Amino acid sequence: MEILELQLHHAYFPDGLLKYASLVPSKSTLDFLNRYRVFVKSGDNKVVLVYIGTLSFDLFLSEFSNLMKGRPLVFEVKYQGSGFTVFTDIPLGVLEPLNFSNAKSSINGFSGKEKELSFVYEKGPVAFDDTILKIVIDPEYLRDDLLGGVKVYTLNINSRKTLWTYNVLNKGKIRNSNLKIRSHKGKLFDQRSGLITKNGEEFKVFEVGVVEMRLTYDLKDKFSLVALMNTGEGKSTSITKNLISELGSPNIDDFVVKEIDGEKQACSDMFVYL
Repeated sequence: MEILELQLHHAYFPDGLLKYASLVPSKSTLDFLNRYRVFVKSGDNKVVLVYIGTLSFDLFLSEFSNLMKGRPLVFEVKYQGSGFTVFTDIPLGVLEPLNFSNAKSSINGFSGKEKELSFVYEKGPVAFDDTILKIVIDPEYLRDDLLGGVKVYTLNINSRKTLWTYNVLNKGKIRNSNLKIRSHKGKLFDQRSGLITKNGEEFKVFEVGVVEMRLTYDLKDKFSLVALMNTGEGKSTSITKNLISELGSPNIDDFVVKEIDGEKQACSDMFVYL
């Protein structure tokens, strides 16, 4: 009989699956589960705990937390990809594994059978292996959840928000024009500031992430560079010329940290040359 299913979802990827990751019990947790005839069935970004013992299932559930003797079940997310701390919405500079708990988490899903795990940030030792996340299951909350009909624990991880900027260098190819960035919905973004590099190049800086935007593996928000050009036939007479139909989008290589108004800010700087 299935006791509980643990699911991991990451918003960076379109299918919600964290690539190159596996969800496994810690050694002490695996020893405990084996001792009490609980089989761990693994899948893509999930595990299912299945009871294969001889006790009646109801009796086993009522005694399960007592068997744990106050010790939590710990499951680890092992990751062999790259860029996790960049595209994941975690505090800047964090190196130790993230901890998530079933304590005081929100219940959602169908008929209250699904519970979303909460993030608990605790300063701890730096991980020297490939463990990036830990799911810590408290026995008392687990007992209450199981007896209350909860069947699934979900861990939903957001992707990082960054401030998107397009830095445009106009080498004189477009004259007498008003450059703007346009979203796929038609919204226009004006130049916010300027940037002069060490070699004297002058860039026009456009912030399309005035409201911070989340990094995604498959970007849906597309931006273009346009010019509003005066025809010389009157103040209200102008044409919009499409200069670059699809600008580059941020990826983890564009990620930088800047100090803005005294606070560290994740930024995605992109450079456009005309």
